[in-house]
Amino acid sequence: MVVNKLIATFEHERHRELQRQGILAEQKEGKYLIRKTVITNKLIGEVQDLKETKNLFIIQIAKVTGKGRNTIYKILKQ
Repeated sequence: MVVNKLIATFEHERHRELQRQGILAEQKEGKYLIRKTVITNKLIGEVQDLKETKNLFIIQIAKVTGKGRNTIYKILKQ
């Protein structure tokens, strides 16, 4: 039982290392691009203003700004 767990852990670590190497190789070639954030200082100010002064709900703020609810929650959590 312990041996199986050790083998599984070893294989998992090996897989992760190969994945890291693949990602680095793709980044060097410019193929692996990281998604850019939509959260800007302007958006943060707008969301905070809508929440504090207009007392809007999250769903309403999302509709006004055109961003998703999760984005609004992240901004307000900061």
